[in-house]
Amino acid sequence: MLRAAAVISIAIGVAMFAMTSFLPLFVRVVIGASATGAGQVLTPMMLAMMVGSAGGVQLVLRLGYRTVCGSGFAVAAVGVFLLTRVTVDATRLDVSIAMAFIGFGTGFVFMSTALAAQSSVDLPRMGVATGLVNFTRQLGGAMGVAIASAVLLSGLTSRLADAFPGEEIDTSRLLAPSTGGDPIPEAAQDLVRSAFAGALHNVFVLTLVVIVVGAISVLLMPRGSATELRDRAQGHFIEE
Repeated sequence: MLRAAAVISIAIGVAMFAMTSFLPLFVRVVIGASATGAGQVLTPMMLAMMVGSAGGVQLVLRLGYRTVCGSGFAVAAVGVFLLTRVTVDATRLDVSIAMAFIGFGTGFVFMSTALAAQSSVDLPRMGVATGLVNFTRQLGGAMGVAIASAVLLSGLTSRLADAFPGEEIDTSRLLAPSTGGDPIPEAAQDLVRSAFAGALHNVFVLTLVVIVVGAISVLLMPRGSATELRDRAQGHFIEE
């Protein structure tokens, strides 16, 4: 169970960090919300994650790790799919609904993988198992941000080149925080918004693919109830 929890944690880490890193950018640039509003769009995800984690504990005891973990990926996939459908006409409400699905699903996955890792080892190694799951999740997050950044920059550069032929545009300057007024001329704002929306769409599609891969990796988790798998693992350590 520990190996399965580590692999699953990498996948969910890639998806979650990719979303939390670039969704505020979508809200800020494409929708046109304030910087505060762009940050607030993550609130539904965090609240839903807490609810999913709390409810996931009870469901794990009844249904088992594999079922709860797979259900979490399914719910998160619905949220990411909704994000792949957003356009320049999307509202903060549309994004918030999608983020609530993602948060609820990741809460299920976080809780089930953590409990699975802890139940797969004896008490002296429990802290190591928990740390391993957290580490692999952070590792997945680092990979997710790096890959999503490359996809975003590549897509944004090509779209801006098509929108402004013959112009040399510094993409990194557009992504940097603005210290003064809006550096984008008003006449070009719609083209820039469309370019950002298209580039971020690629990030959302990539995240959906990772979610699907993560759902498949749930098959690595053994079948059976949580108590049965825990007792089996504890019996193995006693025999040793």
